[in-house]
Amino acid sequence: KASRGTSTAAEAILDEASSLGPFYDSPGDDFAEHLRIILGELTKQLVSSREWSADLRDMFAPLSTYHGPRSKNDRYSLIDLRDQLKLCDSLVLIPPEEGQLKGVIAEIVKMNESTKKLFSHLKIGNDGDKEGEIEELDEILKQVENNKLVAPATQSVAWIPTMEDISDVLKAAEHLPIDIPVVTFLHALWDKANKLIHETSVFIDRSHACKTRTKARSVGDSAKGSIADAKNLMQRVLDFPLDIGLLPAVENIIDVGERWQKEVQSISNQGKDTAKSQRQRDKDREIATNEGRSGNASIKRVESLINEGEKSCFDFEKELDVLRERRQQAKQWLDKLKNSFRPKSKGSSRKYTDGTKVQTDENGNPIKMNLEEMKFLVD
Repeated sequence: KASRGTSTAAEAILDEASSLGPFYDSPGDDFAEHLRIILGELTKQLVSSREWSADLRDMFAPLSTYHGPRSKNDRYSLIDLRDQLKLCDSLVLIPPEEGQLKGVIAEIVKMNESTKKLFSHLKIGNDGDKEGEIEELDEILKQVENNKLVAPATQSVAWIPTMEDISDVLKAAEHLPIDIPVVTFLHALWDKANKLIHETSVFIDRSHACKTRTKARSVGDSAKGSIADAKNLMQRVLDFPLDIGLLPAVENIIDVGERWQKEVQSISNQGKDTAKSQRQRDKDREIATNEGRSGNASIKRVESLINEGEKSCFDFEKELDVLRERRQQAKQWLDKLKNSFRPKSKGSSRKYTDGTKVQTDENGNPIKMNLEEMKFLVD
């Protein structure tokens, strides 16, 4: 193979021969005839080399600029390129594009290996026969596309490729003259990632907008979703084969919402415990305190929770109704407590701030709250 000549050198020889005059053999001499045969064979081999070069240029030509009979669905694989290189090895004359083809093949091999390293440490979920690394690139891409790859159970911390990792591979492929399957796949994965990033960013931005608006209701309840919807989005981010960098923010928003819900639920359950003994209520209060929650909420805390709920990106209307009712009850109880200490002349009429009539005795004095009612208000 090392003794092969190049098509460039053959072209130079033929150009030089064409500039010479015709050769004629003297009687008994066949030198000119042998020279014509040699030049003819050289021309034939040069034609074969040029045909190979033309085929390679057709393979590398972009579909947008190709004007031949080639189908738009034609795509060339690494196998096709290696077959073309084998044809080159069989030629007598080395085409000038041989080095280009070898370089492209080397780049594709390197790119395939880089892509394989991004995902090969993962395993196919819920498949006991696939605990080890997946060796074949085609199988890796298939499982990634179907969102079936997960971190192996032996890994304490899952490493997931980032958008930057994919970008590096795609940038390395920009100069390649053909589209290869792995690049096509990564472009599709990149597009999916950007759609998920957009959807997740909209959710995060909406949460921030709700929290910072002076009147949260201007956001509109119709624009608010549920925690279940947010958890579904978070699961999709978790299942996606790339780390899009937004998971912590989504988790924090959901965590804040769930903690708010639990506190409101605890306050809601407070009024349902009147049938319990004082000892049992004290015990429940102690357990709740140890767990970092409290069913005992002052009016100020209820007001604060209402403000937080109205500024949440979640639709908490049911919980907010509970808090507003609780706030109204608390105001009524405070009015009742204040009025119980104010003497009133007989026959006069008094009402609470909400319009309900104050209960008085036969002498016109407000009926004082009993101890149990006061404890309920303090609680």
